[in-house]
Amino acid sequence: MTQESILGASKVVAFAPVTDAARARAFYEGVLGLRLVEDQKPFAMVFDANGTTLRVTPVGEFKPQPFTVLGWEVESIETTVERLTAAGVVFMRIPGMNDADPLGIWTAPGGARIAWFKDPDGNVLSVGCTQSAAADLAWVAAEVMVGCGRDGGWGWRSQGGPPSAMKLRKDGTCTAMARA
Repeated sequence: MTQESILGASKVVAFAPVTDAARARAFYEGVLGLRLVEDQKPFAMVFDANGTTLRVTPVGEFKPQPFTVLGWEVESIETTVERLTAAGVVFMRIPGMNDADPLGIWTAPGGARIAWFKDPDGNVLSVGCTQSAAADLAWVAAEVMVGCGRDGGWGWRSQGGPPSAMKLRKDGTCTAMARA
């Protein structure tokens, strides 16, 4: 017997605790570019994070946690990190993890690429790119590849099913263009 999901069809609302509402608004709206939907002083500022509600909530006392509390999946992590850096965001460097990358981007074993930064209250935030298509086309994969090299050419790959046409972007990601 299949049980109906209780919250599976409901939208998630994210929360970020802050100590200074004006400083947080300047960061989330002015730097990150989120749209302020409503300022519900003194309880919260409600932002639209691409269809997800983010409630930035002033709290009396706050101790930031050492782990990511909010993250965004982006199309091009390099471009996003460069734009955020130009806007004054400082990306975290974690010794032995992302400190060798010029932009502070870590590549996970599965191919996801992530960079971390903090909001003015010390909340750890991240941007990431799953790059599953790029991971499928990893240069170390034991699949037959024709093209889709670092010159931005086309390639074909097969993973037990019909081949997919892939195009390598300038930022290093590959995208599925068509199914054969």
